[in-house]
Amino acid sequence: MGESRAVRSLRFRYIIGLSIIALLVTSSWVTLQTVVARQEFFSKLVNIAGHQRGNADRIALFAVSMATAADEDEYEIARSQLGRVIFQLERSHRLLLEGDAEQNIPRIMTPMLETIYFDSAAGLDSAVKRYLERARTIYDTPFGGLKTNSSAYVFVLQYGPHVIKTLFDSTVDEYEAFGHEAIREIQNLETALWVMALLTLLIEAVLIFRPLERRVREALSDLERKKADLEKTIVELIAAKSELSASEEKFRAMAANVPGVIFQMVERRDGQRGYLYVSPRCEEFYGVSPDDLQRDWEALTLHPEDRDRFIETIREAFENQTEWSFEGRVVTTEGAEKWCRGVSKPIAVNDDETIFNGVIVDITHQKKMEEQLRKLAATDPLTGAFNRRHFMAVAEMESERTRRNGHPLSVLTLDIDHFKKINDTYGHAGGDEALRKTVETVKNQLRSSDVLGRFGGEEFCVLLPETASKGAMVLGERIRRAIAAMAVSWAGREFGFTISIGVAEWRPREPSLEESLERADQSLYRAKTGGRNRVVLYEGEPEATPEALIEA
Repeated sequence: MGESRAVRSLRFRYIIGLSIIALLVTSSWVTLQTVVARQEFFSKLVNIAGHQRGNADRIALFAVSMATAADEDEYEIARSQLGRVIFQLERSHRLLLEGDAEQNIPRIMTPMLETIYFDSAAGLDSAVKRYLERARTIYDTPFGGLKTNSSAYVFVLQYGPHVIKTLFDSTVDEYEAFGHEAIREIQNLETALWVMALLTLLIEAVLIFRPLERRVREALSDLERKKADLEKTIVELIAAKSELSASEEKFRAMAANVPGVIFQMVERRDGQRGYLYVSPRCEEFYGVSPDDLQRDWEALTLHPEDRDRFIETIREAFENQTEWSFEGRVVTTEGAEKWCRGVSKPIAVNDDETIFNGVIVDITHQKKMEEQLRKLAATDPLTGAFNRRHFMAVAEMESERTRRNGHPLSVLTLDIDHFKKINDTYGHAGGDEALRKTVETVKNQLRSSDVLGRFGGEEFCVLLPETASKGAMVLGERIRRAIAAMAVSWAGREFGFTISIGVAEWRPREPSLEESLERADQSLYRAKTGGRNRVVLYEGEPEATPEALIEA
């Protein structure tokens, strides 16, 4: 019974003591908030009053800018700035006199401020109004009308520095003095609360913390409870370990069957990196075992053209903590090249280490399909020559390059003679074979830098970089002779045919290659009408027969 009364008594004293401390803490908090609020009020007032002095200087400055403006635009810029400062000065003056509850600015008016603002002989309120009146007069003056000897201009430049700024300084000093006095009063109250809090803590130390035996018993009781909680936690950990083992088995089964390589890699700020885990399929895909890759991250050989980019993307993801993505080639242990794509999301361990958990998938088949699609989009499926669209794209790039370096560029247009007769005699399949043999024969005469394209039907074009009309005529004649000497075997029969060729040299003044092709077409038309099986240079170019050029 005695122990029960002691417990109740101690509890009562605890409640009383804590209540007193809570009251004192609350009072201290309220006092502190009041100090902060007061400090904020006076800071705003002092800041506004201080800005008034600067605004007076800026009004004089912009008045000078208007008076010395070189043109109307400069005058209007200075005038606009003057208008904004007039508005700011007037608004700030009204805030100091009246306060603003919405902006949390109180109205402060001490006897000294009353004298400064409303003194009949030199009050700041009337001084500001006179100053603003002159400033508005300057603002309303149009360009060319403001004179440096005008009364408003002289008043603004002389009155501001000598009278109004002194009054502004007086208001700043008075607001600061009033604020400091108010804060000192609150600080005295805070000191009294601090002393009361110390006394309360001293009383609690004497009346509450003496019963140490009870505290020990409570501690022992708490220890027993924690022991029970620990035993319960151990049981839960054992169950969790079992679940983790099952989850790990599921992960290993997934990693062994997913169509890619799962990995965990660590990247360090000093540039060191390494794989912490690599799934088994790495050896199946790339011929490198997970153990080898974990010992040395470079055991998986990256293509020399892609290695630096791989490291750059890893470092970028490390520095920015952004998702990592990479497409590149690896070289297997057998020397084969395979395309792969890796993705991962980084998890920062600390400032110096980041873990990348991700997957690498084989995209070799996808890349091959993309290459085939690119080839199909650029070439004529029958002959293997470039199609018209791709030829023109290459031709325009080449003409731009030629325009820059000033080197020559020529074009040939080729057309099989009497192609309709070939189709009528040997069928369209025979005509197709004639087209294929034509492309094969022409390609054999071209350099690697020359471009051959099929423009449709039996018409072809050849782009000849670094070649003037003389060289183009030589090549055209060589092609013509090769075609004339060629025999096409089809369906147990052989036949031959000839070709007509038009030649034109690109002119730098032409906006595009279309004009050169048009002139080559005109030359081709002349070759056709002149008897076919010949090479004709555009009539505007220097004339020379192919035979003479070859002999030369």
